[in-house]
Amino acid sequence: MSISTWLEIWRGQASSKRLARLFGQPQLPEDRQLYTIWKQEYKEIPAISPFLGYVDQMDRLWEKVESAGVTRSQVSCWLVADDADEETHITLDPLTMLRLGEEGMKLCIAVNPAAPTHQPGHASQHQLQLVAIRDIVIEAGNLPGQAQITVDLDDGSVWGANFYTFESLQAHMFPFDPHDGGKPAGYLWKPYSLLVPTLDHVSVEKAVVGLLYDHQFERAFQRLDPFDENSSEQPNTQVSLRVVQPTNLRQPLDTLFLGQASEMTQVGHFFDLKHTPTAQEPLTSMLDMLDAHYGELAGMGVRRSDLTLTWSEVFNRQLNVEIQPESLLRLGKSGITLRVLARQVVKNQVRCLEL
Repeated sequence: MSISTWLEIWRGQASSKRLARLFGQPQLPEDRQLYTIWKQEYKEIPAISPFLGYVDQMDRLWEKVESAGVTRSQVSCWLVADDADEETHITLDPLTMLRLGEEGMKLCIAVNPAAPTHQPGHASQHQLQLVAIRDIVIEAGNLPGQAQITVDLDDGSVWGANFYTFESLQAHMFPFDPHDGGKPAGYLWKPYSLLVPTLDHVSVEKAVVGLLYDHQFERAFQRLDPFDENSSEQPNTQVSLRVVQPTNLRQPLDTLFLGQASEMTQVGHFFDLKHTPTAQEPLTSMLDMLDAHYGELAGMGVRRSDLTLTWSEVFNRQLNVEIQPESLLRLGKSGITLRVLARQVVKNQVRCLEL
């Protein structure tokens, strides 16, 4: 797993030139909005929060940043986990959340799972769905050496991708300069694109079959037919509270939270309460519930440091979580540690062929 953190600024109507000068960055083209600043790379989730450093640096720059036309709501901190394991645990301490909340900066977390590993002739670690190819349609593009390929599978799904020949690459590079006779230069980028020697049916079918056999088809092709997003993309959200109970607890905790949780369990000194949130941000309803019981918990001998909140997300392909400044501030002031648990569950998404 690799971890990246950075500060992100959405430019909006602010001066690109002034922001570039403030942060020592190249000036963005007028049609681009996002500045990525102070990016750091790690091999694992850092033990010491890098976000405190971002907040300290912004403390010295806020006046100039705001005078350039950027509000605090346009600034966010990011943590991205790439090639993540099936379970990813991210812990946020109260001080980090307090500082981010005070500065009005939201925290964004993205988790991208590792690509499926597969050795031909061996079972993949993912759940597989055997399919057959019904049809492959090759539609020539506007320029030579490019075509749109549509693949119809026997499970009813339809997929598309851009195919290019090796010889045509230079002709399709961007940007096109109208003042230089339309001569292309620079780079080639298109989503869901592949290279083949020729655009005949034999070469295209060989590529499609190879991708399906190696369990990489859905990474190379885009799905075109309507399908149920909720069945494969929407995360399953749950917020839980863990309380480390003191030895001389004066009242069972389940009586305190009776009727306010979907599940309560007691294991040794740990009391766990699970809650399925209904608010737009999952943490809000749990924090509201705790606000009503902090006094009673303190009277029972439970300290704030004995409480840990866990925001759990079950997802399929990618997870994106946003924690708003208001929740970060409430968590920071409460002294509660927050854990974000991202757990990938594959739902029959890897289509393959058996040769």
